[in-house]
Amino acid sequence: MKLGSKIFGGIVSVVIAGVVITTVIVSALLYATLSDELRSEIRNEAQYMADIIGSDIETVDLGSAFADGRDRVTIISPDGTVKYDSSGGYEDMENHLNRPEIRSALENGTGESTRTSATFGKENFYYAVRLRSCDVLRIAGETSSMYGVVTRALPGILLAVLALIGLALAAAGSLTKLIIKPINELDLDNPKQSRTYDELTPLLDRIDAQNEKMREQINEVCEAERIRREFSANVSHELKTPLTSIMGFSEIMKTGIAKPEDAPMFLEKINSEAKRLLALIDDVISLSGLDEGGGNIEMTDTDIYETAVEVAESLSFKAERQKITLSVQGENKKVCGNKRLLYEIIYNLCDNAIRYNKPGGYVKITAGCKDGRAFVSVKDNGIGISDQDKKRVFERFYRADKSHSKETGGTGLGLSIVKHAAQVHNAEVFLESEIGKGTEIKVVF
Repeated sequence: MKLGSKIFGGIVSVVIAGVVITTVIVSALLYATLSDELRSEIRNEAQYMADIIGSDIETVDLGSAFADGRDRVTIISPDGTVKYDSSGGYEDMENHLNRPEIRSALENGTGESTRTSATFGKENFYYAVRLRSCDVLRIAGETSSMYGVVTRALPGILLAVLALIGLALAAAGSLTKLIIKPINELDLDNPKQSRTYDELTPLLDRIDAQNEKMREQINEVCEAERIRREFSANVSHELKTPLTSIMGFSEIMKTGIAKPEDAPMFLEKINSEAKRLLALIDDVISLSGLDEGGGNIEMTDTDIYETAVEVAESLSFKAERQKITLSVQGENKKVCGNKRLLYEIIYNLCDNAIRYNKPGGYVKITAGCKDGRAFVSVKDNGIGISDQDKKRVFERFYRADKSHSKETGGTGLGLSIVKHAAQVHNAEVFLESEIGKGTEIKVVF
C-alpha cells in the first residue's frame, strides 16, 4: 500500500470515528438534559397541585382541574384504589399500591420511578406526592429514550456525517498531497540539503552516510583499478629491462662479437640480471598474494626479536660487503602473526637500509615492547628520504633515488610489501627520515 493511501485512509477513518463518537456523546448529553428538565418540571407541577388541593380533595372538581394538563394525573387512595386518572377509564384500573412511587409516597411523602412503556422507545417518569388527606397525587410524563432520541435525529445525523465525510475526503486529499510533496521532492544524492520534516532527519542522515560510504567505495575501486593498471605497466617495464639486458648480452656472445676473455664478464652480467629478474618475480608474487588477502594465512605466536636475529644473520654478508655495521637489540616479544610475513617485513626494511646507505654506515634493528604494544624498528644513517618522497615511498615501484636503485638492483616493491604485510597484521607503520642523516621505519603491532 502506498504511503499516500495510508495517510488518506487514516485521516478519513479518524474523521468518521470522530463524527460517530461525537454523535453518541451529544445524544447522551441531550437525553440527560431533557430528562432532567422534564423530571424537574413534573416535580414542581406535582408540588404545586398538592398545595392547591390541600387537605379537602373531595371539594375539588378533579375533572375540571386536570382536564387541560399536558401530563397524566392520577389520584390514588391509601389502599391503592385509583380514584381519578386524567386519561379516563380509571374505574377499571388495577390496584396501584405495589407501584414503587406510590409506596414511597405513602411512606416518605414523595416517590418517583421510571418505566419503559409497551411502545418501544418511550419512557414514563412517575412522581408521586402524599396529600394531606393521605391520598397520593401522581403525575406521569412521557419522554423519549436514548434510542428514540437517536432514531429521530438519525436523518439529520446521516446528512451531517455525509457532509463531513465529503469535507474529510477533500481535506484528506489536499493534506495527503501536502504531506507527501516534501518526501517526493527529496534529493537522495544530497539529502541534507532537502527541506523536509524533522522526524525524517535520522533517515536522511543515514542516507547521507550511505552515500558517502558508497562514494568512498567507488573512489577506492577507482584507486585500486588505477593502481592495478600502473602495477601492470610497471611490472611489464621492470621485467622488460633485465630481459632486454639478458637478450643483449647473450646475442653478443652468440654472434661471436665478444672476445673470449670478455665472456666471463658477460656471463656475470647475465647472471646478475637473471637474479634481479627472479627477485622481481618473487616480490610481485608476494605482493599479489597480499593484495588478495594473503591467501590462507596461518597466525601463530612468533617472537619478533628472534625473527630479527634471523634476518640479520641472512643479510650479514651483504652488509659486510657494503661495509655496513648491522646490529640487533631489544628483548624477546611474541606477537600473533605469520612468521613468513613478519620475516618479510623486517627483511625488506633491513635490505633497504643496507641498499640505500653509505660505506661505514650502520643499520640498527630494535625489537621489543613499548606502552603495551610490540614493535620492530630499523634505523640507518644512510642517504635519507625527502619530505616529498615520504608520502610515496610505500607505493609500488616508487624509488626515492632512482639512479641509486638501479645501481643496487632494487625492485621498488620492498616497502610496498612491508605496508601490505603490516595491514594483514593490523599493524601501523611510522616513517622518520632526513636527507643525508638517515631513516627510521617502525612497525607497531
